[in-house]
Amino acid sequence: MTQVFVSHVQSTIGLGRSFSREQLLVKAMLEEAREDLFRTPCNAQDTRAVDAFHWIFGEPEGSRRWKFGDFSSACEAIGVDADAFRERLRNELLMAKAS
Repeated sequence: MTQVFVSHVQSTIGLGRSFSREQLLVKAMLEEAREDLFRTPCNAQDTRAVDAFHWIFGEPEGSRRWKFGDFSSACEAIGVDADAFRERLRNELLMAKAS
């Protein structure tokens, strides 16, 4: 688990909040997308980083492309501000690229 993401989710949602099983699944999906965003491809067929980037930054709300819904809806389901989370991820990407 990536610590930066977890601290962001906790600060957005609030400490001590309990999640339903469905919300835990959505939270895990968001955590996986964040990890995939920073993934170095293993081979030419590994598209997880690109897919995560498009899911987080490139798809309009209500997009039917993604099996489990759009990024904004996933964030909303667990009380995360999608725009603030995107901005944080964008900044993390820029920092990672600069190093």
